[in-house]
Amino acid sequence: MEDPVLGKRDDFTAALRQYRNGQWQPLHRKPSPLLSSSSKRFKTFIRKRPLLALEEDIGQFDVVTCPGTKPVLVLHECHVRADQQSYITHREFTCNRVLDQSASNAAVYSASAEPLVCAALQGKAATLLCYGASGS
Repeated sequence: MEDPVLGKRDDFTAALRQYRNGQWQPLHRKPSPLLSSSSKRFKTFIRKRPLLALEEDIGQFDVVTCPGTKPVLVLHECHVRADQQSYITHREFTCNRVLDQSASNAAVYSASAEPLVCAALQGKAATLLCYGASGS
């Protein structure tokens, strides 16, 4: 049985293209802050990875937007109701810095890890927690 979301792939990708071009504002937006922007001890960085060729080959599509104007990542949840009506819920995740799929490893290191390495070399406590796929 085909995934109903993948069955409406063209509709969803067209709607996401309009969202990314600023042509419309979402009706279903759910802000989901990851942290208080005033936190100085705990910082959250997000790096978006591009779709893999295998994912594109099976019809999956990009459902994450990094607006670039603010430290927010938007996850677009594509849904198809039982009556075949489709809609998208947009979840915003606020963090200290968002790096898109074009960010180099050097840029990611410079933004997130380098200050911690420098602090550790000065004898200060520093912890870096990385989560997600690596080597992909």
